[in-house]
Amino acid sequence: MNCPNCKTANRDGAKRCRQCGTALPAAQAPQAPAPMYPPQPQAPVQPPYPQQPQAPYQPQQAPYQPAPQAQPPQLTPPAQAGGTKRLPWKNIGLGCLLLLAGFIVGISSILIAQAINPPSATPTAVATSVSGGATPGAASAPTAMPTPARPDKGGKAPTFTLKDTANADKELASMINGKLAVLVFWTSSLGDDQIASLKKFVDDGRGIVIGVNSDESLAKVNKFIGDKGLQKFTLLLDGEGKVKDEYKVTETPTYILIGKDGVITERLGAGTTRADLDKKLGELK
Repeated sequence: MNCPNCKTANRDGAKRCRQCGTALPAAQAPQAPAPMYPPQPQAPVQPPYPQQPQAPYQPQQAPYQPAPQAQPPQLTPPAQAGGTKRLPWKNIGLGCLLLLAGFIVGISSILIAQAINPPSATPTAVATSVSGGATPGAASAPTAMPTPARPDKGGKAPTFTLKDTANADKELASMINGKLAVLVFWTSSLGDDQIASLKKFVDDGRGIVIGVNSDESLAKVNKFIGDKGLQKFTLLLDGEGKVKDEYKVTETPTYILIGKDGVITERLGAGTTRADLDKKLGELK
C-alpha cells in the first residue's frame, strides 16, 4: 500500500507509513468477481423406471414320482411249423446224442494217437533186500551221499598240497614222513604265548610246525613271519579255504597234533592257553 503523503510503498496491513509516519487507510477486502452465468435451479432426479414391489418367493416343488421299472422279457419257447410247441423229451434226447458223439470222437482220437506214438517202456526198479536179494516191482529210494566226518582224535590226518610263501608245493604226508607235527590253522592274531610254545617245540627238535593261513594276503603273512621270527615254521597259503573246509575249522587258531604215523592225537580250539598247549605237546609221541 502506498502512503498518500510521501508515496512510499508499505506492506499490506500496515497502519502508519514507514517513511513519514502518516496514518494509512485501512485495507479493503477484495470483492469476489460476479459470476459469469446466473445459477439455474436443478430439477429433482427421477429414477429411470418405476420401482415395482416384489412378491415373496414361493418355491415350486413337484411331487416325487418313482421311475417306472422295466419288466423282464417273457421268454416263450420256439414254436414248430404248424404252430405246435416242441416237446421237452426231444431236446433231452438230442443233447444225449451230442454228448455220446463227443465221447466216441475223444476215445477214437486217444486210440489213434497211441497207435501212432506208442509209450516207451519204463523199466521196473528193483529194490535190494537186506539179505542181498532183489524184490521185483519195488522202487529203490535215492541214496544220500554221506557227509565226511570232521578229522578228529584217533583218525588219519587227510593229506593235502598247498603253496608256501616261496610259491613251492608242499604236501602234508611228505612233510610229516615219520616226524611229529603240529598243524595250525592261524591268522596274524596268533598270541605270543602260543607262538613261544610252538617255537620251543621246534627248537627242542621234537617235531615240525605247519601253519595254514586262509584269510590273509602273502604280504601280510610275510610281515608276520619277519616280526615274530617264524622262519623255522612251514607256513602255507590256503586262499580258497579248501583245506580249512576239509578239516572243518570254524575258529582260529585251531591246533591239530599229529603223531609219527600220521594219526591225529589231539585237536585244540582257540581258547587253548599256553599251559594247555605245552602239556599236550609234551604228551605228543
